[in-house]
Amino acid sequence: TRTPDSAVPLREIVHNFSLPLLTEQIRIRVLQGPSSVAAPLLSILGRIFWSAAILFSLIGARALWKQNVVPRASLLLIYFFLGAYSLAHGLLLTSIDVSQRVNIPTYPFFLTLAVAGIIYSKQILFTKTNA
Repeated sequence: TRTPDSAVPLREIVHNFSLPLLTEQIRIRVLQGPSSVAAPLLSILGRIFWSAAILFSLIGARALWKQNVVPRASLLLIYFFLGAYSLAHGLLLTSIDVSQRVNIPTYPFFLTLAVAGIIYSKQILFTKTNA
């Protein structure tokens, strides 16, 4: 049971989102101290970072495939690994609070593809602004 002035886990705020619940939880966490505010804020910022990394990795994967920079057999192997791992993780471990250690094997691949996507996006923006 929860007392009226206790903090609710972040997953409960996300699943039962309402503005009154959010404002109440912000007030409670501010009164509890900086660590009660910093932990959910860092968690949210981390999710935003990884969402952007996934978006840029998709752009990078398409750019590498289109430009034939890397042999396509290698790219297919990486795409298959990331796709299979992500689908299995998404289907079997669907929860907002799954331990992130299960994702560690995919981080280098996603970040490498994200860097390729950022470089490709910068090239597109640079050529459009100079044209």
